[in-house]
Amino acid sequence: MTELKSKKDRTQDWLQAHLGHLSLQCHHCHQALSLEGYSLVCPQGHRVDSHKQGTYFLSNKSVDDHYDRQLFQARRRFIQESAYYAPLQDLLNQLVSDHQASLGQSDLPYRILDAGSGEGSHLAWLLAQDPNHRIGLGVDLARAGIALATDFNGQQLNLVGDLAQLPIGDQTIDGLLSILSPSNYQEFDRVLAPGGRVFKVIPNAGYLAEIRKALGQEAVKQTYDNQATRQVFESHYRHHQAYLVQEKRLLTPQAKADLVAMTPLTWHLDASQASQLVESLPDEFLLDLTVLVGWNE
Repeated sequence: MTELKSKKDRTQDWLQAHLGHLSLQCHHCHQALSLEGYSLVCPQGHRVDSHKQGTYFLSNKSVDDHYDRQLFQARRRFIQESAYYAPLQDLLNQLVSDHQASLGQSDLPYRILDAGSGEGSHLAWLLAQDPNHRIGLGVDLARAGIALATDFNGQQLNLVGDLAQLPIGDQTIDGLLSILSPSNYQEFDRVLAPGGRVFKVIPNAGYLAEIRKALGQEAVKQTYDNQATRQVFESHYRHHQAYLVQEKRLLTPQAKADLVAMTPLTWHLDASQASQLVESLPDEFLLDLTVLVGWNE
């Protein structure tokens, strides 16, 4: 019987196989990192050791305590089991596939960065659609999310890192995902290879409107207006496209509970209030998102 490799060893295998296709960057001095045993080291002598689960911490910053393991477990169940995001994933896969084909580099892997990857499910799904031609890494400051993402070690690289100071080398990414996450376009530009594209997912007014409505009038006033976000994106990228993802989806009681557990809209609720909210929610939710695609050439 073949013994399964540890998460730490699966990370090593990934690095040995793919570091020749992209580069990692030291978060102290911004020089290139190379692999020495289970450590990443730079020419200045900065060394980052792999943790037991094969995680590398490439930032000294931290995030809000709300982003804990329980939140990311709920997020994973919701993404993998509810199929709520399936229309979004299908569109992203098609956009990435089209971009892959347009590059005309079938002999080279298509390099994907998920900036704000959380527990890694979206990236893992996208890589699985073309595992022989795509490689990917996820970066997030939430250590609890990256710890859970180590379940995908060997398939993708998962790093604790700051989106405002990505631990990625210059011009090393073909497709950059930003899914319902903040963006730092200066950093995105730095890491994108020539011909690279940004795929940014933003919410529309109807996204999670069912939860806002159930929470009452004050929450309804928080309806998201994405116009400012779109304007910044479209002013930054000379070439840009927008795709609407709008579809009604049925959610199970478990999916609704997971959605309530993972959204910041409910962070002010105690356990009893959260349970009451779940009971009050409809079974049908509107998926209402826009995918922005941008590039400069």
